[in-house]
Amino acid sequence: MDTLSHEMTLKTVIANAPGSDYSLVFQVKDKSTGLTTILRTSLTVVNNYSKGVAILSNVDGMAIVSFINSLGKVTTNAYEAVNGRQLGRGPIGIFHGGHNGSCRQQLFISTQDSCVVVSNIGFNYEMNFDELLYFPSKPGRLKALSQGTDGFYEYCIVDGKVFMRSCWVYTGEPDLPLYATRLACKNGDLVAPFGFSKDNSTAYLRHGKKAVRI
Repeated sequence: MDTLSHEMTLKTVIANAPGSDYSLVFQVKDKSTGLTTILRTSLTVVNNYSKGVAILSNVDGMAIVSFINSLGKVTTNAYEAVNGRQLGRGPIGIFHGGHNGSCRQQLFISTQDSCVVVSNIGFNYEMNFDELLYFPSKPGRLKALSQGTDGFYEYCIVDGKVFMRSCWVYTGEPDLPLYATRLACKNGDLVAPFGFSKDNSTAYLRHGKKAVRI
């Protein structure tokens, strides 16, 4: 818990990322009597994309994502507005990765042309979805995404193959669930969290186009 101010009028800057939830406690003490009054309330910081509904639609064959945030603000074609480029043709689906997990939450947007990962806070492009796979699948179309009932594992179907990752991280670990984070990755090696379902008990290090069991 942090103390924001001891002044009667609270003026402070919330520096954390949009989408953060806070609990605020206001305490007033009467110096003459020593009586104290406490008021508790909550604060949620929202920007255009941090909380709301993302809608994937087909406009003349092109994939378009519109976003309605929790304050009712509508952003049409949000992906192009933020990233300056189109998603591609033939929309397939938009999926919320990391939902109910402790890892970083992201949005996966899949089309016939590509599948991209965007930040669920700013809608900015982060990577291609196949960078999250130990064994990249071509063309890499994400068809479905779900979580186990305990929220620890996430499953996805890509080009007919089932992949799985742990979507739970512990305090002090990176916010992306990478099995091999303790390894020093050199020469452009990539560590990715999704492996084949039922084969994810060990980690893989992807070097170029090769995946090596660790």
